Amino acid sequence: MDRMETESEDQNASWLEPDPVIEFYMAKVDRAAIRENLKLTPDERVQKFQRRMEAMAESLVVRKESSELKETVTSAPLPSTGDSMDAVIEAYMGGIDRTLIRENLKLSPDQRLQKFQDFMEFVQEMRDAGERMRATNTKK
Repeated sequence: MDRMETESEDQNASWLEPDPVIEFYMAKVDRAAIRENLKLTPDERVQKFQRRMEAMAESLVVRKESSELKETVTSAPLPSTGDSMDAVIEAYMGGIDRTLIRENLKLSPDQRLQKFQDFMEFVQEMRDAGERMRATNTKK
């Protein structure tokens, strides 16, 4: 890698902040399993996936028939998402304008669709204006 590529990567990395959602799921990734799957051919991966799905379907049938499990499931408390998931949700909630959501929900589906179409026409006008501006700047 040459020096220019390294400098470009350093500049890009400096303005990127870690995404809490990506960080949350990266902590749960089984890298060893991924490496093992990468050693398989695509056909072998499909066969492995199909075997896992068949085994899962069989275990669901057995569980459904088991009355003991039904009692256990109904009496068991729901799993908690934990503080880490709440932190992820809170990180994204700060940038949400709930008043805009409420106003849009007051509109009928047809009105929302019309609003979206108007917005997309505006986006296209901006793209066209940008292209015209770039075209005139390159001619000079």
